[in-house]
Amino acid sequence: MRMGSHVFFNGMAMGETNKINIEDGKTLVIKYLGLGDLNEDGTRNVQFELNGMRREVAVPDKSATAQVRKVNLADPSDKSQVGASIPGMVSKINVKPGDQVEENQVLAVIEAMKMETSVVARMAGTVDQVLIKEGGSVKAGELLITIK
Repeated sequence: MRMGSHVFFNGMAMGETNKINIEDGKTLVIKYLGLGDLNEDGTRNVQFELNGMRREVAVPDKSATAQVRKVNLADPSDKSQVGASIPGMVSKINVKPGDQVEENQVLAVIEAMKMETSVVARMAGTVDQVLIKEGGSVKAGELLITIK
């Protein structure tokens, strides 16, 4: 594959078109269209045309790492860690740190596609941490609440 050294070292300018030979007789025509907004996962969509067809690809944006929320996953073997069974939005939190809870007590409710799923305690104890807020989004397996 051969490309101009200015493209290799500096990238393409907005609206710039380049021909890149990937092997003898095979040439790609790439036109850089621009960057999209920052995604929640720290990637940014790059828009371009490849041989006249509009394409978009998400690439990591190293300058955006400070804005990315790190997701801690619950350890399924540790009953003191309560995790989300599905991705969704936290619609209700029933406990706060210091509350006594019983096994199978509903601690929070997650809503996804107009269906509600209860998040229950897997052991009796005292709520140590509540790591979520009502209205916030959660990923499947994310650590929500800890019990001691």
